[in-house]
Amino acid sequence: MSDTTIRADHVGSLLRPKPLIDALERETGFRYDEARPSNASLEFANSDQAAIREVTEECIREAVARQESIGLGAITDGEFRRVFFMGTLDQAMSGFAPSDDKFAFHNDQESVEIEARPIVVDRLKVTGTPGADEARFLTSITDKPVKVTFPAASISALPGMFVPGVTDKHYADFMELATHIGEIMRGQIDAAIDAGATYIQLDYPAYPLLLDPSYEEMLGGPDAIQHAIQAALMADRMIIEGLPSHVTTALHLCRGNLRGMWMADARLDQIADEFFALPYDRFLIEWDDRSRMGDYTALKGVPAGRPIVAMGLISTKNAKLEDEDEIVRQLEEASRYIDIGQLAICPQCGFASEAGGNALTEDQQWAKLELVRRVADRVWG
Repeated sequence: MSDTTIRADHVGSLLRPKPLIDALERETGFRYDEARPSNASLEFANSDQAAIREVTEECIREAVARQESIGLGAITDGEFRRVFFMGTLDQAMSGFAPSDDKFAFHNDQESVEIEARPIVVDRLKVTGTPGADEARFLTSITDKPVKVTFPAASISALPGMFVPGVTDKHYADFMELATHIGEIMRGQIDAAIDAGATYIQLDYPAYPLLLDPSYEEMLGGPDAIQHAIQAALMADRMIIEGLPSHVTTALHLCRGNLRGMWMADARLDQIADEFFALPYDRFLIEWDDRSRMGDYTALKGVPAGRPIVAMGLISTKNAKLEDEDEIVRQLEEASRYIDIGQLAICPQCGFASEAGGNALTEDQQWAKLELVRRVADRVWG
């Protein structure tokens, strides 16, 4: 088990600077003020990425310097080499095509439909190692711990990716497809570690969708959901088995993050014991809105002494800067259920799960990350 004392953490993605957005639009043909992350990610995977490498790397250098100056515990490249947070999967292989299905994101004022995950239309073939590319460049420009994020195993192979009459020409059934995707993803994780990553984070596990009552019918009812929860726990456990001991592992639980909107309203309580028993060093938990996410009693399921739970109390969905004293009070409340030594602080999610990003400015983003650092200093010294 690696050092897990990082107190000021962040999820990974950062708002793309305007020069990078301009380059992305030029190379992919998409406008990134439109919410089309899945199709855009496929377009980017097929584009001439060398054409934007110089501007991408310059933007990464600036973002890394800013993270270092704030004093964050681990450094990412802001996911600037991706157009969607799942780029370490989508941009690593061929065999996908856009889906006609839609997913709904919403908040209290509006909703929007975007393309579902791409469908598999051919035998998947590895075409690159984007996570390793991120790690290799980061380790050349920083001495801080390098974090690379990947989709969680439990979400990286959704059943909708398997289309009867299409996918079954290449895979006998969904289980064969899911197993193959898992093998590819583990190879991508291993390549990132070999390239210098010392912190591997798995993002957006399936549990919020499985626990949200509004998805029950779509997912096949209570019995099917219970089976899916056990399958998700097994997948999220197996994907990190045998990783080197010097590598920090984390699971980031998110409920959807797109332009200030989300997909699921779900509390962890009913699976807290099984979820927190997963063998990760850290859990980063979206907890900025307890009306949707429940109170902190789920923290009673965290084993004593291990792991660290980073509380996602600072929202990336809006520009309002949280009150520092209130965030400290929330951590104090959480410590009623878990030792304060097992807690940390982070934003609730990334600032740009897709390249268009959330509705705040870069200055507002950095102010929120500076708040993360200040709170960490106050609480843990």
